[in-house]
Amino acid sequence: MSSRQKADDILKYMHNQHRWTVRDLIRSLACDSPEESKSYVGYSKEDRTERVIEAIWGHTEVLNEFEKHTTFPGLSTYSRELEALENTILFNKWRNTSDIDQLDFSYAFKDLERLAPMLLQLLKALVAPARERRDRPTRQLESIEGRFVLIFSILCFTRRRNTCDNIPKLLGLYLQSMGVKRRVLQVLAGLGICESYHTINHLNDNIAAEATTRLADAGTRSDTVIVYDNFDYEERVQHQRTGDHGGMRSVTSGLLLHGTLPPEGLRQDMLREEVPLKLKDIINAPGNQYDDIQKKISVYFIAQALQKQHPKAIKRLFVDAEYPAMPCLDVLDARQTHQFSLGPILSNEGTIQGTYEVLATIFKDQLHCRTEDFENRLWLVYGDQKTASNIRSVINQRREASYGFERHNWVLPLSAFFHLRQTYLWMMQAAHFGGENQNSPSTLYHNMNFWNRHHIPAVKGPFHHVEELVMHSFEARIVAFFYTVIQKANVGIDSAEIIEEYLNTVTTERYLEIVEDVYCIAFSKEVQQPAIQKNHEQEDEEFSNHIRYLQHAETYAILKYATKHGDIGLIGRAIDRCCVYFHGSNQTKYAHEMLLYKRLLATDAATPELKRAILANGLVNTRGKKDSFVAIDLINEQLNLTLKQILWARRTSTYGIDKLFSRTALTSSYCGSLKECLEAEFGEHTNAEHTTKASSIDVRNLAYEMAKGSIKRQLSGRTVTFKAPHLVVLGSHRLVTKSLAEFNQRVVYMADQLAPTLSDDIEDDGAGELPDGSFPLDLQPEEE
Repeated sequence: MSSRQKADDILKYMHNQHRWTVRDLIRSLACDSPEESKSYVGYSKEDRTERVIEAIWGHTEVLNEFEKHTTFPGLSTYSRELEALENTILFNKWRNTSDIDQLDFSYAFKDLERLAPMLLQLLKALVAPARERRDRPTRQLESIEGRFVLIFSILCFTRRRNTCDNIPKLLGLYLQSMGVKRRVLQVLAGLGICESYHTINHLNDNIAAEATTRLADAGTRSDTVIVYDNFDYEERVQHQRTGDHGGMRSVTSGLLLHGTLPPEGLRQDMLREEVPLKLKDIINAPGNQYDDIQKKISVYFIAQALQKQHPKAIKRLFVDAEYPAMPCLDVLDARQTHQFSLGPILSNEGTIQGTYEVLATIFKDQLHCRTEDFENRLWLVYGDQKTASNIRSVINQRREASYGFERHNWVLPLSAFFHLRQTYLWMMQAAHFGGENQNSPSTLYHNMNFWNRHHIPAVKGPFHHVEELVMHSFEARIVAFFYTVIQKANVGIDSAEIIEEYLNTVTTERYLEIVEDVYCIAFSKEVQQPAIQKNHEQEDEEFSNHIRYLQHAETYAILKYATKHGDIGLIGRAIDRCCVYFHGSNQTKYAHEMLLYKRLLATDAATPELKRAILANGLVNTRGKKDSFVAIDLINEQLNLTLKQILWARRTSTYGIDKLFSRTALTSSYCGSLKECLEAEFGEHTNAEHTTKASSIDVRNLAYEMAKGSIKRQLSGRTVTFKAPHLVVLGSHRLVTKSLAEFNQRVVYMADQLAPTLSDDIEDDGAGELPDGSFPLDLQPEEE
């Protein structure tokens, strides 16, 4: 009888006598104890299990037959799973493309589960905790998914060195961009985690070459927008030689963005240089009116300041009522803006000659624009005030040139909004700071020292420090006025608990009446722009300082809110007021910039399409969300920070800034996107927003201090050693007398005349009867 016949007889017997299958037999041999099966005398449970394993795995012939079946977990099965995994995008060959957004690391572990389930199951069993702890929660598998991805990456990379190198190369690029040194990279490369140092350098060259090609393709698009800024880097020489002692290097960094423009792009005929700016364009501007929109804006800021102090009580009031909201005027669509870093620009844009070179490098050498493009197209170029001013100087110098590129009238320079906000904060410092001998509660000097914030300089302080000081002082004054209102209802303000109890007893209607009272005594036109006082009335200078501070700080709050939420209608209203405020201060350069904006936005100097494009492309949406807009020049400042970090990490004593900057400028966008992708999937999940200190206690304490008397109006009048300037009156007077006329002389250009002319009716047109609610230009200016 053959072995096959014997097996058939045994199987037939098992089925007829016991209704058993092979699975039942093996389960009994491996699992049943001797007490339950007396027939197997002399064989323990462990012995029988060992014999079953040896019967299967101890015979090569048996294993070879089993491995022909896909369900058997043998070597060939695992190899087939790895082969399937090696054909996926993530585990396959690294592609020479700068579009890192095509990679989605969230699918890495899903590919393992889908294509290599048996090998993954084996690894999960191997890495399971050696001892389960019942006194601790079960370990979450999600936290170790990245480890499985790395193990499979090493397996695929080791099996196919040249065709499965995507993840090792991406990890190498990421680690090098984060400052990991060569020795560390070589150790990790030896472990199979990433590629070698020399290979990563070659990858950077390939990415830079691909980015150069991509820039040329992007230059043909009609929605191209440019922003650039100076990039200063101190080059220190470690190995000195004759004539080489290091020093400060000034080059230029920039970004190309796909902006919000008409499908056919912008044309030069959309801009009319012969149109002057008239006084009525400023006086009748929406942002300079005390209209319903302005009142809603003020009420929103009042409600926000109070809500930060008493969130629970105020939340209760608006469970079934509508919370005061900021007006939405012209909100941009929340779509993510695509951006690419420009190539190396080794010229100093801070000079006129350098500006010529920068424009030529960008538009001719990198974007490869055609000669005919410069005859009709119009490009928007953003930067700080100096950048815009230098470009305008270039345009004025070459206005009469014969060829399109040489005329430079194909570029429209614009001062971007981040530097506008920074300059506005510095103006606030100058107007309200005070000093050691001018230390009344209405000054920023007092507020700063009250909070023990002694690290803020009096002139041009760091942006984030000054912004916090200005905004917290703004909120403190609002809360102080709130305290004065509820004191009239015999409510104590000595503790936050007393105020909280009071708010828990009032109705929503009563609370809104309190907010209205705060508006009337602090934000209304009658308070902020009172009529000329009669001779017998004494001015309360301390109270006036507080009111002027609220008036000036509110415009900055509008700029900040509008930038974050992409409301270009609110930005336009803020620009209206900046035209007056900057002329009332010593910020003459930005006073000129605001008039340039106003001329483009309020007159026929620009078509409606160009007007919207000017404001819309000044903002960039980094995440595609409604509240993730930032100023375009802030993105360039962040690029400069990234470049400096990479230069610091990769520069050597013999690897100079010119060569390094030439490569880094083109690879920074790729490395930045790669960093975001990897850290979002495998890194620590943290809040990407800037963490700020909770300010409610500081605001409450200062508001209580002010409410004792400083912020209460004294009919008998008060004098102070520091009197905040009335920027509205000063600015209005300067605009009427000379500033507007001088502006038009510098800006207005008639095509048939070599020199600009000035319209005779600039000062009188629209200045006779001021509309109700406008800035009172008929007030006498204060002494400067």
